[in-house]
Amino acid sequence: MNEAVWRGTMPPFFDHPDRACAGADTDLFFPETGGASASAAIAICDTCPLVDMCAEWAIPQILLHGVWGGLTRQDRQNLRLGRPIARQVAA
Repeated sequence: MNEAVWRGTMPPFFDHPDRACAGADTDLFFPETGGASASAAIAICDTCPLVDMCAEWAIPQILLHGVWGGLTRQDRQNLRLGRPIARQVAA
């Protein structure tokens, strides 16, 4: 992923070789900037062995944009506020 696109502090596992997002289109993980759906990024996260570590790192990052650990910015805000995450189930 292009480091110039990432904002804020880099997660400690950013260079981990097992990241499912390694080599993926960075735009997928920042749907706020292009109007794309977050579902493609979430699908990649769902295959990642680091998804829990990534989510744990991202949840307290209040100003962090994008999909991290399979969670959108709104998902992370909901978790911080003790609200459920609303997910649509594919038919």
